[in-house]
Amino acid sequence: MNIDDHYEAFLKGVEEYNKEFFYESHDTWEEIWHEVRGPDRLFLQGLIHLAVGLFHFSNRNWKGARSQLQKCLKKLEPYEPAYLGLNTSELRRHIQETLFPLIDRMEQGEPLKTDGTIYPKLSIEKRAPKHDAPEDAFAKLDRLRVDLLEEIGKLNSELSTERERTARLKADYDAKIKEISEQHHRHFKRLYAVLGLFALAIAYLYIVTK
Repeated sequence: MNIDDHYEAFLKGVEEYNKEFFYESHDTWEEIWHEVRGPDRLFLQGLIHLAVGLFHFSNRNWKGARSQLQKCLKKLEPYEPAYLGLNTSELRRHIQETLFPLIDRMEQGEPLKTDGTIYPKLSIEKRAPKHDAPEDAFAKLDRLRVDLLEEIGKLNSELSTERERTARLKADYDAKIKEISEQHHRHFKRLYAVLGLFALAIAYLYIVTK
């Protein structure tokens, strides 16, 4: 099942979004998302992140907005330049060039001045019963999967290196503790020997002077 099977609901979410009813559009798209499979599923998830991000933005939750919009960028990247009639390249560019700089300034305490250009509008250029380029989307998704596996491999390698370093540090620590313990043991043996000789000397003097 894909978006074509829920196209009216999809357009309803677009209309709600363009009216800046971000939470409502999130709910509408999420209902579709539960039913959809294939490349449309990740595409819808990107739009859901967009709606949630702008909901946070409108409520001045800059951290939440940045986090959700970053997820939106990542999810929609395989669908550039357009998908289902939506100009995804323009949408991603607006997030990067308009919204992120605004969030940076808001986090520095600047007052927010809103106008009709802040929130990117979703314009469906055509009715597309067929997907623009599903093979291309799958290819990009596969590249993302490969990149993710490479990143996981790097993280595992770094983790292994850290484990080896920790093991070496522990071995050095244990060796140092053992060395200090042996030194203390030798010092105490010498001390006991000196005290023994001192006691013998005292006893000898006592006998001689008695």
